[in-house]
Amino acid sequence: MKFCLSDPLLKHVLGQVEKFPEATFTETELRKISPDGFQEMLKNRLLKYQQSDPDKETFPCPTPCEKGCDRVIGNIHGSFQAICPEHSSVKPISLAKSDLERYIFDIDRLMAEIKKKNQLVGFASKISERIRFVGERSMGQKHVSVVLGLFRNGKEADAVLLGLSNQISIHDRTIVLLPFFDKTSQDVLMRLESQNVFVSRFEEVFPKSDFVIDFARLERKKPKVGTEHHPMTQKQQRDTERYEYKCKDRLYLTGKEPKKRSNLVRLNDREIIIPESEMLLLLYLVMESKKEKGGWVFKEQLYEEGITEEDIPHRLISRLRNRLSPGLLDKDAEKFIENDGKGRNRISTHPDFVIIEKRNWLVKKYNKLKESVRKERKRREDRKMRQAKVIPVSNERIHYVDRSSNHQKNDSIS
Repeated sequence: MKFCLSDPLLKHVLGQVEKFPEATFTETELRKISPDGFQEMLKNRLLKYQQSDPDKETFPCPTPCEKGCDRVIGNIHGSFQAICPEHSSVKPISLAKSDLERYIFDIDRLMAEIKKKNQLVGFASKISERIRFVGERSMGQKHVSVVLGLFRNGKEADAVLLGLSNQISIHDRTIVLLPFFDKTSQDVLMRLESQNVFVSRFEEVFPKSDFVIDFARLERKKPKVGTEHHPMTQKQQRDTERYEYKCKDRLYLTGKEPKKRSNLVRLNDREIIIPESEMLLLLYLVMESKKEKGGWVFKEQLYEEGITEEDIPHRLISRLRNRLSPGLLDKDAEKFIENDGKGRNRISTHPDFVIIEKRNWLVKKYNKLKESVRKERKRREDRKMRQAKVIPVSNERIHYVDRSSNHQKNDSIS
């Protein structure tokens, strides 16, 4: 199949279908852009004829008035004409057969070609109006899924892509193909990459414009989490200067619990398991940092919140620093969890660099951890009380051995 992204007709059709998957095109419109391209797309079955009813169709007005309405189509003396519904004095436009015949782009045919050329397996299917599952394949020990995305704007793309794991199985790597759209926010891209979901436009993924995905090229370009791959935006730079953040590390809160009373986070490229009490502290610092006021937390706040058992939290903070240190870019945990020398602490990286991978997760998880830590502390205190409890003893004579003199002595409890 001939496929060239530089072809003006294909570019026009894909651009419209990306925004409106059910978009229709008149033959006149398509031929005007590229007569040869129209024939090529028909030949390759990328266009499907759609039976239309002229009585229910409209025609774009070439000279719109302030109302901006389309013209209605009427049959006058055996020929179809586009008539202005507002002004009878406006001369009707005679319509040819090609003005009325409509075509739709066959998305399933495009998916079938991508699947065939890349030897994908699985059942290609429509997941939603905006997401299509194309297929999957194994590459060595890795499993790769290919998905087609069709989005109108960034807000829609962000919402759908972040919920992708709820709609399909995310394997070792999932590639989302987008015809032209490239307005996905940096924060969303980072969150997707942490879930092994990678977004690529057609021109990036089809370097030879022939439907063949260059998997090796994508693997070579697989981004690494860090400041080089995610340069700061102007706002992030201004915030960093204003609040004097000392680090550029990226912390991913995965929401995973690998074992009882433990939590998995990723700090830059390193996965770290954190116990509940330290995770509770980390989440509180994250919540304060998200308020975008510098993120400073007084030690009294930690005590009042029940995060620390005393108003001197340095032991818990020290344990958390030690836990996070191996994943930091410069291994300086005292910079990442910063103390200002006045009894305040914070996470000293931009709030945008703390990525929460599950929506509405942070506060719910914090409250759940807080209750769990409270119960664990109460159990520990109860054990201490039981062990320290004094058991009354009667005034009996006790026989014991004095090992220092190798003589037996008798004594009594007075």
